[in-house]
Amino acid sequence: MNNKTLNIKYSKNHEWVMQLNNIYKIGITQYAQQQLGDIVYIEINEQKKIIKKNETFGVIESIKTVSDLISPITGIIININQTAINNPENINLNTYINNWIIEVQSEHTQDFNELMNLNSYKNFLNNISK
Repeated sequence: MNNKTLNIKYSKNHEWVMQLNNIYKIGITQYAQQQLGDIVYIEINEQKKIIKKNETFGVIESIKTVSDLISPITGIIININQTAINNPENINLNTYINNWIIEVQSEHTQDFNELMNLNSYKNFLNNISK
C-alpha cells in the first residue's frame, strides 16, 4: 500500500494527514524529512490534548535543526505513536503508514477537506523550489 491509494492530504507546513472516518493520523512528509535530515528526537506536548488547526503540538529535532510540528486540523489527540517517539530515526526510512506521530479525533472534516491532495502538494513543492 502506498500513499496514492490512501486518503492522505498535505499541509503547507509539510505534515500529512490520513483520514480513517473521524480519526486522523498525522505525520511529516517525505519532503520535510529530507529537509530535516537525520531525525534524532520527537517531543509531543502531552499537556495539550485539544489542538487547533495551525497550532504547534510538538517539536521534531534533526542533526540540522529543530522544527515545530503544526497541526493541520482541529481535534483531540487520542494517541501518540510511541514507536516513532522512541525510534525517531524510523521516520527517515518511511514517513508514511507506521510512522505517523499522533492520532486526532475530529469532527472538523472541513479542515481535512481544505488540505492539498498529492498533485496539489507536488505543485506546491515545485513552486517553493523555484
